[in-house]
Amino acid sequence: MRHRALIAVFVAALVVTAGCGAIGDGGGGQQATTQSPEDARPVSERVADATAGVQTYGVDFRMKLTANGETLQLTQVGVYDRASERARLNMSVYGTPATAYVDGETMYVEAGGQWQRQDLAGSGVWGENGTLARQRALLDVGEVSEAGTETVDGVETTVYEVDADPAAFESLLSQGAQTGQATLTIQNASYRLYVADDTDRPRKAELSTTVTTQGQTARANVTILFSDYGEPVSVTIPDAAPANDST
Repeated sequence: MRHRALIAVFVAALVVTAGCGAIGDGGGGQQATTQSPEDARPVSERVADATAGVQTYGVDFRMKLTANGETLQLTQVGVYDRASERARLNMSVYGTPATAYVDGETMYVEAGGQWQRQDLAGSGVWGENGTLARQRALLDVGEVSEAGTETVDGVETTVYEVDADPAAFESLLSQGAQTGQATLTIQNASYRLYVADDTDRPRKAELSTTVTTQGQTARANVTILFSDYGEPVSVTIPDAAPANDST
């Protein structure tokens, strides 16, 4: 159906905010970087430094998408290991459960006993289009201001809000999204990042946007929870996953 194709375009663009990478080169170990209260650097710099050495972490991504009078949910709960460039994602798309495994620049997806393989070469999933890297990039698209404090999963955070022209969000969300020939237009967007006071690492991100493509409009609300920084992660690609082409 046409509306499903439309929704797929939005998902391709918005799910970019839940990629697989992090800021920096991944060196420097797992320890948290505790910042002093006097640290007056821009939050984007503090977040970049605090996540530069992150090798492993968990992400809980939830998107509510409304289009053509229909509301759909997309969820993705995953663990990421940058050292081995592997990730495991338990997903639900249109109510259908699936599991995805990322191995370098290859993704294997299993749903209902069926497997598919997707080439991620050039997508930047472990670099500029990764989860944490996207949060810093979103902080850089407009003017950032403090919007209060909140406790997220027991962690005290400061909430930062971005005031930016929709075109800035449009350019960023379009990067790395495999949307074919479709053109995305963002009418409005809001973004908030909840940064831990003790480590300067993201704990939650919220993005709300209204997007138009191919003459149709959808509203998306995205929430991303970050957890388990530095915790052990083991991702094994099942033997049933389709092998890479050798020809």
